[in-house]
This record gives sequence, structure tokens and C-alpha cells, in this order.
Amino acid sequence: MKQKISELTLYRWRYGIGYLVAGTAVICALLFAALFVPNGLRDAERAASVRTGSLQFQHFDPQTVVDLPYHFLQRVSFAFLDVTTLSIKLPSLIFALLAIIGMYVLLATWFKRNVAIITTAVGATLPLFLFASQDATPTIYHFAISLWLLATATFVAHERKPLLLWKIIFFVLLALNLYTPLGVYLDLAVLSTVLFHPHIRFLTRRVDPNKLLAGAVVALAVLVPMIYSLVTTPKLIVTLLGVPSTVPDFVANMTRVAHDYFGFASTSGGINVRPMFTVGLALLLVLGIYHFLHVRYTARNYVISFWAIVLIPIIIISPEYSVYIFPVAVILAAFGIQALISEWYRLFPRNPYARVVGLFPIGIIVAGLVITGMQMYAVSYHYLSQVANNFDNDLVLLDSGLDFSNATAEKPATLVTSSGRLEFYNLVSKYDKRFVATTTVNTDRPLLFSNTSTVTKPTTEPSRILTDTRLDKSDRFYIYTDAAK
Repeated sequence: MKQKISELTLYRWRYGIGYLVAGTAVICALLFAALFVPNGLRDAERAASVRTGSLQFQHFDPQTVVDLPYHFLQRVSFAFLDVTTLSIKLPSLIFALLAIIGMYVLLATWFKRNVAIITTAVGATLPLFLFASQDATPTIYHFAISLWLLATATFVAHERKPLLLWKIIFFVLLALNLYTPLGVYLDLAVLSTVLFHPHIRFLTRRVDPNKLLAGAVVALAVLVPMIYSLVTTPKLIVTLLGVPSTVPDFVANMTRVAHDYFGFASTSGGINVRPMFTVGLALLLVLGIYHFLHVRYTARNYVISFWAIVLIPIIIISPEYSVYIFPVAVILAAFGIQALISEWYRLFPRNPYARVVGLFPIGIIVAGLVITGMQMYAVSYHYLSQVANNFDNDLVLLDSGLDFSNATAEKPATLVTSSGRLEFYNLVSKYDKRFVATTTVNTDRPLLFSNTSTVTKPTTEPSRILTDTRLDKSDRFYIYTDAAK
């Protein structure tokens, strides 16, 4: 008797093999992004760190409420690891892992497991996601919260046990999502299904009011800092809604957004590599959009349609939020992958061997998407000068310079820097007592001059010059340990 294909070891272990391959690819990509590329900090990361350092819970500043959960986690990282490159980037790596898990959980709930595994591997190795995962700004926080909010909303709708726990988590995520710009639009998209979708409306009527009240109370407690900040500083509403402070140039903005999404022949002039999506993924998104538009009346389509319809105009008037399309793009990519697999299976509805053979071309497509995504990220953020020159290793070099100067907490060195970097180095010196930051020379040895400083350097020859492997301005610090003449 012939052995059935379902009895083959390879077939029975197909999901385990898929988890192993996808997990290995994702972990390697994250480690590569965190440790090697782009290997440094940029101005926006330093500014985010300064905002984190300004958090004072005894005298709360309303200006720090935007992305407060991210900055709170970063403050905890500073408390345990001081202000280093690792502690600055660690919150982003944590939220990246949460985003990857949330991505899989959401997609496994909305689609089949094979679609969820493939889409998670592709989404987590996109240049956009890899950059956000190591970038010490709150962008990755938006990705993680959005994916988990959709996942928990689905759990509540499906009445997954323990239902009360998922409802409380859902309400907490609704509240946490309001701390990030544009988060309110996803909240409205999720809550609007209660009004417009018949099945969700039916399920809502069955919910115990006491459980809803418990969730609402917890969410209200989470929102206390937000409520206080909006009452004292109403203009923060504009920031959270993503509304620009000046009248936007719609033609220029639409051109920028078009280059960000479809600029396959464009050069990257800023921090984001153009285009945000590889050619293969762009084709997959087109297929996904086509099949998405042909699936109607489901709650997930209500949410994604509402969210996209509101998000696209906001991105046009504020192009700096163009990366926030990532969660929507991942879901649409899942529709495209589902369509590919379904069409192949439809060709061979009764031939199990042909169905298995179909895994090889699909596997090649997926491997191509993963490899091209990782390669595009590595090449762009390491070799493209317009992008790579935004990063520096000054914090690592400063530590080396302090060691060379034999600086101690009792005899600290003086770091002369620019006014633009002073706040950041003051934050670092709060945790590293071996130096004091200033914009003027007001003490003797040892002295460290940052290349950003405009103060005239001593006439003596520097003891050492610390350099960075950059295209230009590679002389980062000048160290003087001898008396100046």
C-alpha cells in the first residue's frame, strides 16, 4: 500500500520547519540591524533620548506625553544600563520583537498559518521594519501597538478565553495607542465596527456591562497623563492628530509620498530608503489590494478600509508619517500571499503531490522577498552616503576618549561641544560622571573637543584624534592631555 503524503515526515513537520526557517531569518535580520547596520546614532535618536531624560514624574511636563510609553521604557533602560548606544536602542528592539509576535498572532487569526508564517518573515525583513527596529525613535512603538490592538480586538470578537483578560488588554491598548501620533485613527476604525458591522454589533449586545466597565476604568487610569497634558496644553491635540503647523504644499507632499512608496528610480535624500517596498513586495501588494477589494462585509475589511481611508490623506498632508502605512501594507501583503497559494491549489484541487510541489516556487518567491529586503537594507544603510552619513559613533568614541584620558568621577574631563549637542551630552554625563559637557573652555586638562564645537582648539598638538569610518567629517574628537601653550 502506498504511503499517503500526509504521512510523510516532511509534510507532518512542515509548520515546524516553517517556524524554524522564518524565525532564524528574522532573528538574524534583527541582530544584523542592531549590531552592524547602520551602526550609530542620528540626531533624531539623540533628541528622543533627551526627551526621555527630561521625564519627571513628580513635575510632569505635558510636552513629554507624546509617545510616553516608549520614553518610559527607555528611561528604565537608562536606569539599568546608563546612557549607551545599547540602552538607547534597547526599547526599539523590545518593541520590534513585540511587533513581530503581534504580526504573526494577528495574521494567524485572520489567515491560515502558512500565510501568517510567510508574511511575518517577509514583513519583518523589510528595510522599513529593520530600520525602525533599531532606530531609537518611537516609530516601532506605533507598529507594535497597532498590530497587537488589531489582534486583541479579534480575540474579543471571537470570545477567546480568558475573555475578561483579553478585554482588559484590548482597552489598555486602545489607551496606549492614543499616546502615539495618528493612533486615534486606528482606535476609531476599530470602534466604528461596533456601529457599522452587524455581527460585531450583535456580539457587543451580549457583553456583560460590568466587564466593559472594568476595561473602561483600566483604560481611563492609563490615560491620566494624557488627559492632564491635553487639559494643560491643548495644542498637543494637533500633534497627535498629525496635522501640520503650516499650510502644506500638496503637490510637493504628493511627489514625496510617491517617491517614498514607488520611487524605484529615486535616490534617497533623507533617512528613509526609497522606495520603502521592494519591487517584489510592491507587486504582491497590488495583488493583495485586488483580492482585498473583492472580500466584503467582514469586520477586518471594515477596520482596514476605514483606517486606510483616513490614514492616506493624513500622510499626504504630513509625509513624515509615510512609514506608518507599514501595518496596513503587511495585511495587504498577506492577502496577496493567500491569493498566490489559493490559486495554485485551485489548479490542482485533487492532486496532493502537485500541491506539495507548489511549495517550491512559492518558497523561492518568499526567499527572494526576504533576501532582497535584507540586502536592500544592508546596502542602503551602509553604503549609500546620503543615508549613512546621518549616523555617527560619537558615543562609543567618547567612551574610548575618556578611557584614554584616564578621566574619573573625582577628576572629570571636559567635553567641549556645540550647543545643539549639549543637552544630549549633559544627559550622558548624568550617568557617566567621568566628564562634564560645556560649550566653552572653562577648565584645564583633560580636554575633549567635539568636531561640532565652534570653540578655537588649543595651540598644542592633540594627544589623540578619534575618527569614525564616514565619508566626510571623520575626525570626531580631539583629545588634549598636555597643558596648552
